[in-house]
Amino acid sequence: MSKVQKIAADAKADPANIAIFFTATFLIVNVFRNRNWSIANIKYRKFLKGKKMSVKLRMVRIGRRHRPFFRINAVDGRTPRNGKILETIGHYDPIEKDKDKQIILKSERAKYWLDKGAIPTDSGRTIASKIGIKNKFAKELALKRQRQGYLSAKKGLPFTKAEKEALLKKAEADKKAEGEKKAETPKTEQKA
Repeated sequence: MSKVQKIAADAKADPANIAIFFTATFLIVNVFRNRNWSIANIKYRKFLKGKKMSVKLRMVRIGRRHRPFFRINAVDGRTPRNGKILETIGHYDPIEKDKDKQIILKSERAKYWLDKGAIPTDSGRTIASKIGIKNKFAKELALKRQRQGYLSAKKGLPFTKAEKEALLKKAEADKKAEGEKKAETPKTEQKA
């Protein structure tokens, strides 16, 4: 018999406990309904305080058609791609020929946001690593990729683009070799 059933049985036995029973059930239901009241949620929020941030380093496309140009912004992670920004950190022009002018980034501000816990998107992470800004997310991605490469090598599967191309070339060479063998073997005459 559960605690709620015991309380209900006591309430039936003693009419004075009916008020206590309904008050207790009301509180239990409202605690589970409104999660801000729950003790576990309060502890979880204290645990996350200062550890997690909803700010992202995101790229916003502002170029015309066939002429891309991106701003690199610190934005709230819940906003859409071209939504409200917190700060513009720099810009990226992929068509620019000069590599020095292609990526302009305020490295101090980027480091500031990354130290605060901002999470860069994949494209933002690659641009930051091109400039030389190291962050824990790039390191985690490199370790994850290295582990995936190790596991695929262990299974005998290609992982990088070069490995896939080499495997395709080998398969084509094997097909040609089989075709040449079939052409060299004399065909036996069929009896009619």
